[in-house]
Amino acid sequence: MSKTLQTADLIFSSASTDFSWNKTLGELKRSALSITNRLRSIEQDSTFVCAVADAYNLPLVANERCGSWYIPPERKAGSVYFKSTDGHAGEWSFSMRRLNLQVLDIIGAKEGCIIVDSTRRGKSMPDALSKTVPIWCAVLNMLIFPEIAEAQQLYTPPSVVSKSEHAQIETRLDTFVRGLTLLGIDITSLRAKVAKPLRPIWVTQSSHLPLTAPTYEDFHPVVLCTSSRRVHVGEVFEGAYVQGAGDDSEGWAHGLTAQTFWSHKDLLMTTPE
Repeated sequence: MSKTLQTADLIFSSASTDFSWNKTLGELKRSALSITNRLRSIEQDSTFVCAVADAYNLPLVANERCGSWYIPPERKAGSVYFKSTDGHAGEWSFSMRRLNLQVLDIIGAKEGCIIVDSTRRGKSMPDALSKTVPIWCAVLNMLIFPEIAEAQQLYTPPSVVSKSEHAQIETRLDTFVRGLTLLGIDITSLRAKVAKPLRPIWVTQSSHLPLTAPTYEDFHPVVLCTSSRRVHVGEVFEGAYVQGAGDDSEGWAHGLTAQTFWSHKDLLMTTPE
């Protein structure tokens, strides 16, 4: 009987230890994802975003709502709304409700732009930047510049999008173009805004930034900037750093907005948790 009790005690002790360990991990994760750590991570990542703008000498455009957290208001040139869901595998789409044509004015006037976004899911970049915006660029190019062979191509980051997925997306482009044509958009007015095709270029915190701003003769660069560095342990944490800290702010900000953050950043960054 004594032996039986010892075994039971051992099993109970193990279960108790597991529960305590899981509870501790949960508390550590909640602590790492505190508002203070999020705001510090956003401030750190915004420094990188501004460095990208300086390196390419191009205006910053926020992919709302996440992107605005990383751009100081005085450097924000505009907003776009590209959804990552339009770039999810097997669900690739060109939104007819969010055409984002307003950004063509910025691209044409400044010879390009930088679209800022992030992701908190352990990816190197969000699907909005790896696929949704590249699809948008390809569809507009095919519509506005049908006579330019290179404008008919889809460009995706090979380190993120496989050849198979790239090929599957390509098969849908003609359908997207036909759908956009049915909206009756004035193509002449679009071409008046941008004189050259659009070409996505991807930048992350692991990229080497140019020492001098490059020039592009054959296309307008649409630099797709992932503001946060990748945390390889997924959605857990890397010290006090939070990847994609500005993402899903309705779940953590308690009413704080990107605009309010930047307006009172110095006060917020010196306020205890």
